[in-house]
Amino acid sequence: MKELGIKKQILAPVTFDDPQIIKLAGDAANGVYYSRPSFNIYSNNIVVKKFVDNFRKTYNSEPSILNALGYDALNLVIKEIKKYGVNPSAVKDGLYKLKKYDGASGGIRFDNNGDVIKRLQIIRVVKGKLIPFKK
Repeated sequence: MKELGIKKQILAPVTFDDPQIIKLAGDAANGVYYSRPSFNIYSNNIVVKKFVDNFRKTYNSEPSILNALGYDALNLVIKEIKKYGVNPSAVKDGLYKLKKYDGASGGIRFDNNGDVIKRLQIIRVVKGKLIPFKK
């Protein structure tokens, strides 16, 4: 967009949180806004701490919110498969019944439709740095 001279505000998905995107986009990433769940790798939450410690040992790097979200999604499905077997409808119904899950990405709540309710933060890219947006 920058090369084409398009001067519109860019709102990106959570996948923009990947450090490689910022690195590859370089100066063109400046001014981009995106939302991400609040995630603190220094949290005292035992589940988050265990995930971060295991990730560091396994990959010799810091986990991102994308790593934590993927880990949580897989573990939620595994939890329900263990409970209901390999039955997609039963697993889906089991996931919809969940009200709270303590995951690597922090606490997750679900509404009556099975949608995730999670605290979000708005991030703005400024000079290649990810800055939490404040009014």
